[in-house]
Amino acid sequence: MYGVIMAITISLKTIEFSEFCEGSKKKIVVRLYASELISYLLGWEIPLSPNVRRPKKNSTVQGIVKSIEENPRYEIPSPIHIASQSAQITKGLLRLFLSEPGENNSELGDGVIDGGHKLLSFRTCSITGIKLDKVIVTLFIYVGYCASEIKGLALALNTSSKVDQRTLSNYRGDFDWLKPLLEDYQICYYSGQANVPDDPWCSSDRVFALLMLLNINYNPTSLYASKHPCYLANSGRVVKRQGNNSVKPYVHLIDDIFWLQSVLAKEIDRVANKKAVPFVNFPKDTRHCTHLPTKEILTCNISSKVYSHPMISGFRALLSPDLHWLIDIRKEGSAIIKAMVSRYLDLLALQRYLHRSPESIATDGSIWEEMYKIAYLRLPKSERRLPP
Repeated sequence: MYGVIMAITISLKTIEFSEFCEGSKKKIVVRLYASELISYLLGWEIPLSPNVRRPKKNSTVQGIVKSIEENPRYEIPSPIHIASQSAQITKGLLRLFLSEPGENNSELGDGVIDGGHKLLSFRTCSITGIKLDKVIVTLFIYVGYCASEIKGLALALNTSSKVDQRTLSNYRGDFDWLKPLLEDYQICYYSGQANVPDDPWCSSDRVFALLMLLNINYNPTSLYASKHPCYLANSGRVVKRQGNNSVKPYVHLIDDIFWLQSVLAKEIDRVANKKAVPFVNFPKDTRHCTHLPTKEILTCNISSKVYSHPMISGFRALLSPDLHWLIDIRKEGSAIIKAMVSRYLDLLALQRYLHRSPESIATDGSIWEEMYKIAYLRLPKSERRLPP
């Protein structure tokens, strides 16, 4: 999952530098010309890990490029922060030793922890022919810091604009234990992740939510729906509040869960191609259609929480106390999904659900109860432990 261990050495001529030591830790402040960085930036040899936010060509980058273009002696006002395994300065030459570059390989804490947009600005300037040999930039180099300290620094530095909860959850490592189980699926762990659709159906937060939906501790009483944690907050906050132990017992079901989700999405897609369905639309560009973790692409875009949360949650009625299916889920799951979708669309057509927001419908306890009953009545009578 984490690729090949790599190490690179970066040598940079400095204008001036200072060193501050505190025990085994050291911080080096270096001023240099931005042109020193270019040979490493063109191949992105300077790792952007462990950065919370991937740089994009936004107004921040455009503003820096414009300032450099207008003033060839421009001095970048804020520093680039880099964590390094070790660093040496001899005769004005800075040598950085960086291990395991790449976002998925950040255990050692090496890489740019803040300043990715500045690096992208320099790279853009170089590609477009804008000179950088007089542009001055400051580097803060952190040496001897452990991974958790580097993550703390990165989180503190990346606060100028909001970072989404999923990205922060991934950065803290909340989902690291799940990643090896999800290698066969396309899952988006952070904003701007390459080669993975940024679709709610493929979100890492959603994987956690799907596992939470099957929690049999919420089987059923007249109050179970209003207490389900998927009503209370997004998955990242549920992780922090309840911990991973609440979902780990369900991970052996992950392949079945993704299969059920795929059947559900394709059934809604099928129905929506025949008649209008609430909270489903047909984008002109397939990039905006629903993408599934199973790498399937639908013809429409489906609101994930509105449909999947109540229906997937209903399947917890079919789990035994030791968390095994009480029926052949691959044999009977499709028929249950079709019955759920049919009943769900009938409910949405009722007057009391007209003009309701997707969020309020997705957390309506009566809908969750209906979906639970449909699944529950598929059980053999000998397995019906509580009245539906």
